[in-house]
Amino acid sequence: MSNLHVKTSLLLTICFFHALTSIGQAADATLDGAEQRFAKGDYFGALYEYERAMKIDSMNAAVLFGYGKTLIAVNNPKEASIYLKKARALDDKKEIDEIGYLLAESYRLAGDYRNARKYYNYALTPYRSERKEFMYNRVSMSKDANTWATKQPEVTETINPLGGTINSSFSEYGAQVRDNKIYYSSLVADSTVPGNVVFDTDYFAKIYVSSLEDPSNKEALLFSNRDAMTFKNKHISNPSFFNNELFFTACDTNFTCEIYRAKVKGNKFVQVKKLNKNINNTVSNNTQPHVVLEKNDTVIYFVSDRDQGFGGLDIWRAKKEGFGFGEAVNVGNTVNSPDNEITPFFDVKSHQLFFSSNWHIGFGGYDIFKSEKQGILFKNPENLGRPINSSYHDYYFFPYQELAVLSSNRPDGNADGTGTCCNDLFEIKYERELLKEEEKIEKLSIAETKVNEEELNKFLPLSLYFHNDSPKANSDENSTNSNFIELATEYVGLQGKYEKEYISTLESDEKAIEEESLSDFFEEKVNTGKEKLLEITPLLLKELEKGNEIELAVRGYASSLSTSEYNLKLASRRIQSLLNYLNTAENGAFKSYLNSGELKVNKLPMGDYAVSKVQDENNTLAAIYSTEAALERKIEIIALKSSSNSSLNKSERPRLQISKDKFLAIYEPGSTVKRGFVLKNTGSDTLKVYQIVADDQLVKTSEVKYIPKNSSERVVVEIFTGDLKAGTTTVELLLITNDPANNLRKIKIELRPIN
Repeated sequence: MSNLHVKTSLLLTICFFHALTSIGQAADATLDGAEQRFAKGDYFGALYEYERAMKIDSMNAAVLFGYGKTLIAVNNPKEASIYLKKARALDDKKEIDEIGYLLAESYRLAGDYRNARKYYNYALTPYRSERKEFMYNRVSMSKDANTWATKQPEVTETINPLGGTINSSFSEYGAQVRDNKIYYSSLVADSTVPGNVVFDTDYFAKIYVSSLEDPSNKEALLFSNRDAMTFKNKHISNPSFFNNELFFTACDTNFTCEIYRAKVKGNKFVQVKKLNKNINNTVSNNTQPHVVLEKNDTVIYFVSDRDQGFGGLDIWRAKKEGFGFGEAVNVGNTVNSPDNEITPFFDVKSHQLFFSSNWHIGFGGYDIFKSEKQGILFKNPENLGRPINSSYHDYYFFPYQELAVLSSNRPDGNADGTGTCCNDLFEIKYERELLKEEEKIEKLSIAETKVNEEELNKFLPLSLYFHNDSPKANSDENSTNSNFIELATEYVGLQGKYEKEYISTLESDEKAIEEESLSDFFEEKVNTGKEKLLEITPLLLKELEKGNEIELAVRGYASSLSTSEYNLKLASRRIQSLLNYLNTAENGAFKSYLNSGELKVNKLPMGDYAVSKVQDENNTLAAIYSTEAALERKIEIIALKSSSNSSLNKSERPRLQISKDKFLAIYEPGSTVKRGFVLKNTGSDTLKVYQIVADDQLVKTSEVKYIPKNSSERVVVEIFTGDLKAGTTTVELLLITNDPANNLRKIKIELRPIN
């Protein structure tokens, strides 16, 4: 294998690990070969090609320009300016438009703002006829940033590299502190000799952990044998803890990145799971996750180059739903720009989003900014200034206690001496801002939240899960004295028993899979259902106290292993346990509303599962303790209707009209069936579609939220038929809207397999 010196740029912030391929396999020393390597992100291969080309023709402007721009890519702007200046002098016919811009940038990135200023006007010349295009605005923004930087005061405060042996001659970045330990990413070769010469031509980033008390002792997090092959030859980076889970990025050698979550036991990743397609869009890169609890919602912030963004890499956010994370929403063009915004961190204590950008006004490269969140919008970003920012790349800002840690390739304090190739971790004193008093009140008291029918329906559908045959096992009665919250608390405590009773009966290759499934079930289904019910309870009371009546639509689900008659009685007992909870909640405040009928719970017909169940009825343990069986045992609050909407003047009501609510589809088993139907609002107010409830194991629907008066929207339904029951099956959708006369509407699709 060829030697490779690892003075690497590693612009890890944009998640594309620029290829460190063997220069011994270089193509012919041609300009085309160099440009091809540059386009692939193989900057060191491109440098080698350009150097060979310069030996052939050292007065070729295109070669000198290419070498200069590649030096910028590997974070060597001072040397880049030498070659770009020569290229400009040789480009008599002004054929290379970008020379002026990159020459100015090379000086700005090195902090030489005086020399940079000389070339920005020249840099604008090729683009003056295209003032709305990206490059004119890119050069203009850099020029303004250069002027701004010259006016910023110098500071005496310093920023220091982390102690111990955390920083190396390679690259460390993306740190997070938890339980007096620091977790961070590092690209360190497995085989080196003095001088950092690497004998491995392919090596990969890993997540490391060190004690803050003894940072010289670091340990890599590894995968279990079960997951080792999945993550072989992948860069693992960007650690972000939320509760007891670690979210991280995995990027393959084609620089395609996806986000995963796992638990950490010792130095091992366990129960590793890829996030759903709303986050891991298959046609984009998705990286740098940061998960927080934001006003009672679990929210993920992450970076993606998916469609409908504002530039290259944008910051997106998504709320966690029952099935995983919901649809990703761009945080908006106040934060996101025509270029790149990366490394998000949302501080719940200050309601501020910290991120890095190479577009907003800064000192050079990537600077760190903060933007205050107000409601659903973000305010204009504020540069954190020196010494947090420099003319080099600064990113991955993480505040904790009275400190903050960040990543930077600045030369001062860099473990690689005065080099700027690689990222190190730095620490600085940082006093976090607190929420304004009114924001504290809003966060601390959910009962003060603005309440209406639309807000309450955001909690729905709400699934509530039960232990086998609970409550009142083997009973022939329809009622019970049990309280749902007490039942759910007891159920969570049974997780260990479920694992012990059932997992021990499985084959070795099935044990880890079922252990992960059960863990997810208790955390994401049982516990989340209980917590959401506790969250919505004070909001229901507030709506009732306003003088409004509320109707809750609730249905139970049938287990495939019990008779229909028994399931009806069991579902009635489970719904009764919900009523028992409401009778005692908020110090008994709901009791009078239930007795007067101002709060009603309407029992819908039993729900059924369209998917085929493959449980062995003779396997008692599986029928009780398996995840598949546990998922069947639930009731579901489907819809909420408030008289606050019903009491509207009739002339101001929305009115839902559906021309057809029954469909037939003939399908080939294993295929995906698509059907569409039109929702029309013939009323005089906006129709709000709160939910389209369906079995999320096999049904997906396009999202429709608002339909203006006298308008229509088409809903597309996709049904995967691979797991359907044999024979003809009917899939039912429940449409929940704010039409007071039609707030719960059924859509039925009959599916018949081809004979």
